[in-house]
Amino acid sequence: MGFLDKLLVGGVAALIGGGIVQTYRSAQESIRRKSTPMTFDDRLTQQDFVTVSTRIAEHTPRISRITTTGVTVLLEVRSNSGLSTWTAEIDFNDYGRLTGNYWLQSANTQSPIPEFFAHALQEEIWKHAGQKPTGSRSA
Repeated sequence: MGFLDKLLVGGVAALIGGGIVQTYRSAQESIRRKSTPMTFDDRLTQQDFVTVSTRIAEHTPRISRITTTGVTVLLEVRSNSGLSTWTAEIDFNDYGRLTGNYWLQSANTQSPIPEFFAHALQEEIWKHAGQKPTGSRSA
């Protein structure tokens, strides 16, 4: 194996290793963020969060079920054909605070429904909190 071949193989290995390290760091940060205990205040209580989430889901087409645990919302969405369902998880735990920032994971990355739902809930959080932070995050 020549020098250029070794350089190419070493560069590819470094890229793959760097990607693994970045993925590991991202996963560790996600665990740290999610494990930070959630605190609600009187501007938007946990019951308010559940009520608002349910109301938005009722007005969002194709959402067949919603499960709210703390500030994480699990959506079950019917496919266009109605023959199957898929899920999306929207996590509003911003290191223990409810700021409106969210992290979204969806089994169907082509559908706008989870993002539509998350944005509508984000707007409600901002309205109750009287603030508009810098934006949202998707995972």
